[in-house]
Amino acid sequence: MLSIIIPTIDRPKYLITYIKLLKIQNFSGELIIGDSSNQKNFNLLSNYISNASLKFKVVHKNFPQKKIIYCLKKLTRYINYNYCCWLGDDDYLCLDSVKKCILFLNKNKSYSGAGGVCLETFYNFNLNQKSDIIIHPTKSIEDENPISRLNNIMTDYKVLYSIKRTEQFKKQIKIATKLEKYDISNFVPEVIPIFVQCFQGKIKYLNIFYMLRLQTNIRNIGINPRLRHLHKNFVNLKNLTKKYLLDELNIDKKKDQDKIIKLVNFFFKFKKNSHESDKFNFFIKLKKFFIKFKIESIYNFFKNVYFYIYSKKYYYKLINLKKKNNIFNKNFNKIHSFLLNKNNFL
Repeated sequence: MLSIIIPTIDRPKYLITYIKLLKIQNFSGELIIGDSSNQKNFNLLSNYISNASLKFKVVHKNFPQKKIIYCLKKLTRYINYNYCCWLGDDDYLCLDSVKKCILFLNKNKSYSGAGGVCLETFYNFNLNQKSDIIIHPTKSIEDENPISRLNNIMTDYKVLYSIKRTEQFKKQIKIATKLEKYDISNFVPEVIPIFVQCFQGKIKYLNIFYMLRLQTNIRNIGINPRLRHLHKNFVNLKNLTKKYLLDELNIDKKKDQDKIIKLVNFFFKFKKNSHESDKFNFFIKLKKFFIKFKIESIYNFFKNVYFYIYSKKYYYKLINLKKKNNIFNKNFNKIHSFLLNKNNFL
């Protein structure tokens, strides 16, 4: 049995779609929603849940205008099952694959997480346009030594979508919560739990279709505008990350402490100087320019071109994977066709 945790804000239609998709996959666990929406959108989702005749439990909590890390902190108390995952409201799970991940974790106690192939597509409902399906980059972390696993993830960072052991997940969020004050564009709830999870155990990615991430015209390409405050909190965030990783993970050996400090310094330096900062500045300036001259449609065209170029990096890898795997195709087609049916989504 699985607990799915989803923080969301002002996107009730996404959660309604999520619930419909869980329903057609015969989900039997629990869905725990931390809803930061305004009252109108909260009520819209709440009314749907009340009248949906679901066979699985839904916990729907209201945290108006709160960040993701706050929602996760509050939602951990409602988890009832041994395995869980937290996702965005447009990250759609394949439950057949989830069962295989849980089975893997049952048999392999040294692993803190298990996942599979994550796919991504961009879809513009207004224009009925869709991009190629691509593989979202991820990887297994299977070094035997915890410090080696941290080295692996901090020097070659990937978002590790996986099923987690609940008790370990609660520890991950407990540590991340200590950095809540300095969170930048939801950096803390994404990155810190992954660091802690890698320290807790190995993470396995199976060759199965696990999740489809649906990027739509509602979601911006590029870094969240809150990153303009990056430099104000960056030093504090870096120093506190070092402090709480050392303290909470009980890293006693001086050699290991020094290694963690160097790794965190490297990771934050990489993030600060990465192409994403340039990408953010470029898209913000571009959007301001086109809005000024009332031609925002051209801005959207540039976004689509950017996504298309980005997608080619992983597209051919996906073609080869789909050719070899009938089960992969069957599960993927079921979810993909459902999501891209405008009537189901809206």
